Amino acid sequence: MVFQIGASKKIECWTMPSGIVARVGRAFCLIWLAFLGVCLSCEAIASAGSDAGELCDRLASDPFDPAREAQGVAFDDIEPDSAVQACLAAAVQNPDNDRYRFQLSRALDAGGRTKEAGWLLHGAAKHGYPIAQAHLGAFELAGGRIGKRVPRPEYWLNQAAENDVPMAQLILARAYLSGMFGEGNEQKGLHWLSVVEKKGMESAKVTRLEFEILGAVKRDDADVATKARHRLKLLAEAGNVDAALSLARLYSSGIGVARNWTKAMDWYERAARAGNTEAQRKLAFAYKEGLGRERDEEKAAKWQKAASKERKSLTYGPDGFQFFEGR
Repeated sequence: MVFQIGASKKIECWTMPSGIVARVGRAFCLIWLAFLGVCLSCEAIASAGSDAGELCDRLASDPFDPAREAQGVAFDDIEPDSAVQACLAAAVQNPDNDRYRFQLSRALDAGGRTKEAGWLLHGAAKHGYPIAQAHLGAFELAGGRIGKRVPRPEYWLNQAAENDVPMAQLILARAYLSGMFGEGNEQKGLHWLSVVEKKGMESAKVTRLEFEILGAVKRDDADVATKARHRLKLLAEAGNVDAALSLARLYSSGIGVARNWTKAMDWYERAARAGNTEAQRKLAFAYKEGLGRERDEEKAAKWQKAASKERKSLTYGPDGFQFFEGR
């Protein structure tokens, strides 16, 4: 979207000085420019017509968003230039629509405009858009921060979970059960885990088994731990990437089993071949250092290159939060 100023100078809305898009409020930079009396032509807004919203939904909607109006686009598949243009036009045309605000945040984030994306994400969350609340909570739980605002991950995740966002419910379950919000929250964790289990989420099955294994290890109950680990293995062999990652972390950390780097890397490799970037990074390191694998610089470079294709993002899926840290 190009704004013409006077006879020669132009400003592209999404390449203004840092923070402009974030600070202008509900009508974004269009109102900011109009207030200054310099917006003489708004080509993209004029040309986008009523299709901007539909195009924004198609180019930038989140697969985890229960309120999405399209199939959803994985973050790494977003085409930033076209998505930003469509979503900015849609947001300006519909300043009260927080779905477009959130999707503009995704588009900007995909284009590396993290600061502006963060402010828009926070704005959509503050206005009550559930999936924005879920992503903001997950981002803050992972140590992220929007500007100077005090992180409130538990608050945002609970807001989204109460609004029936499965992603937030699963992350809350894992956070409570693993003690990320302190001790004494097991019942809260089990509540949210039960909610997502009833929805048939495969990841919830993995979380339940992880919880059983940790409990069995604390009680020194090898039989229960072995049975839970066997069920985890069946899920992984059936193609569940979360389960493969969980087994890899178990064997690399030695939780309830003897540490075994070869088995750990076997499971990481299964997840890596399914496209998981964490596993690809682990495998690259393993081949470089000879950890559970023969040293192989060529394979190390191959897996590192595969992992580097992932875009850095403000947003996290539920698989970003697990019980077992791994190594």
